[in-house]
Amino acid sequence: MTTKPGSMLLLEELFEHEDPRFFGEIVAFRQAPETTKHGQGKHTWELPKKRGPFAPTRLGAFGEKWARDSRPWARQMLLRWIDETAGAAPGQRPLVKHVFKAAEAARDAELIAAFLVAFDRLFRYSLKRSTRWDWRTSEQREIAVLKRVKTPGTDPLRAPTFSSHTRAHLRRRALRFFREMGREDPAAFRRWIFDALARYEDAHVGKPEDLVASWSLMQLLHHGSDAIALSSRGGTIVHGRSLKDLRPAPLHAEAWRDLDALLSLLVRARSLYVRRQVAMWIEQEMKGELESVSIAMLRPLLACPHADVVELASRLFANARGIESLSMSEWDALLALDHPSLTATLATSMRAHVSPSRVDLATCARWACASAAPIAELGLAWARDKGVKDAAALEIALPITQAPVGTVRAPSLEWLMPLVIGLGEPRHLRDLLDSRFDDVRARALDVLAGTERFRDEPELWAALAETPYPDARERLITHLEARSSTLAPQSLRHVWATTLLAVHRGSRAKRSALTQIATRIAQGEQEADALLPLLAITLRSVREAERRGAIVALVRAAIASPALRDAVRAHVPSLVIE
Repeated sequence: MTTKPGSMLLLEELFEHEDPRFFGEIVAFRQAPETTKHGQGKHTWELPKKRGPFAPTRLGAFGEKWARDSRPWARQMLLRWIDETAGAAPGQRPLVKHVFKAAEAARDAELIAAFLVAFDRLFRYSLKRSTRWDWRTSEQREIAVLKRVKTPGTDPLRAPTFSSHTRAHLRRRALRFFREMGREDPAAFRRWIFDALARYEDAHVGKPEDLVASWSLMQLLHHGSDAIALSSRGGTIVHGRSLKDLRPAPLHAEAWRDLDALLSLLVRARSLYVRRQVAMWIEQEMKGELESVSIAMLRPLLACPHADVVELASRLFANARGIESLSMSEWDALLALDHPSLTATLATSMRAHVSPSRVDLATCARWACASAAPIAELGLAWARDKGVKDAAALEIALPITQAPVGTVRAPSLEWLMPLVIGLGEPRHLRDLLDSRFDDVRARALDVLAGTERFRDEPELWAALAETPYPDARERLITHLEARSSTLAPQSLRHVWATTLLAVHRGSRAKRSALTQIATRIAQGEQEADALLPLLAITLRSVREAERRGAIVALVRAAIASPALRDAVRAHVPSLVIE
């Protein structure tokens, strides 16, 4: 962290005006140590002036003022400063001590909870490899040992941070505040200790050595554990035990017995270790309360971003009170969560508590298109039970064929494809021809080739002509080659077939075909709606210079005919005719 001697006048002015620059200044602020000169003449040196630990300084006085300030902005800055720098910022020992003492004097539990978490990070360990002589085997063996990261001394010139003794004293003092609170006011203890536990992050206790170094956390969660020995100076794992043997045995355990508060802590806690220990204690000590948990209590857990919390809520969901009275909008909101550990439970619970008659076909189709297999399979089953009796219902159900879950998509094709042949329109088949799934496109292409009313439909040819999928384009060319020889030479479908073949083969004939189409449109307005989509496709397949002749012929005809001009605007929007 870069620090600098700062100006107290500037710092106080920024603080009074709630200036955004204040936080950056206070983090970088470093009070220059006071020194006295010793020696005479050329032989002089400076030594730090001896001061008591709580001697008055401007920085310390500012800390007391900051702790007493009731403005929301000042409190937000103070909590942020404690979380990010308290105790570790060089040159800020007076500020830390005076803010902490002011919080103690005011019985400000929120600030002391923040300090408790911050002081836990003052001790850090590193794992080192070491060798030990085993006298039993007369061999050396390699082991991993914890080495405490050395902290600077108390010299304010060379190392202006707290000594290790002071650090240990500060964290004991912060915990003592809450230990006494737990004896006097268990409800307040529960509230503020849970607030402190919610402040721990994975970055603080993500490594085993950091977990052991977090003395206050170990006291709060494992005060009564037989796997760790906790003293006033720190904690060590009992010989023959390991971290995996740690089970929750919290400080003032009776004060923890509030299921609402514990579930709220699970949602708020940022540390996976804290959440796991709290969840383990809930399942271990509060089994009776969990059996009667309500849906209202579980809803925040189900919406929590932490997977471990959602897994716990999923296990409790099926037997929760109030599940049978959930409305369809509430079920819909739960399905939108789409968590892997939750979807199977939701699908099973819906089969047990929701009547299919409460759900319409559109909702079933939407569920069938979900990415979670249990929900998608439920949506398909209920949609099939409702059935499709007309084209309107087919349009609602047809998106199921595009379901991302393969076990839903395949049976939906078997169910809906015969209905597309019998009830569907070309636009329904066109959507399937453009599908991103190979199996859907293959079935749709088979229907195109094998259904008389679809096989010569220009709308479907146009959709395939510019498809991004090579398999669909190849099937189109094969289909057009077979059909072009059976169509009347002057028919519109023959023009479509020969032109699209020319476009896909890269033949020079497509330039002459382009001119012929434009001329035919100009000569017969009644064919404009049928040929203009083909013209648009062909225009996009040739170079700009090759388009000019056809465009000129088309524009001349459009200027002379308002009806043709409207058709051009509808089918070739890129061609603007003023």
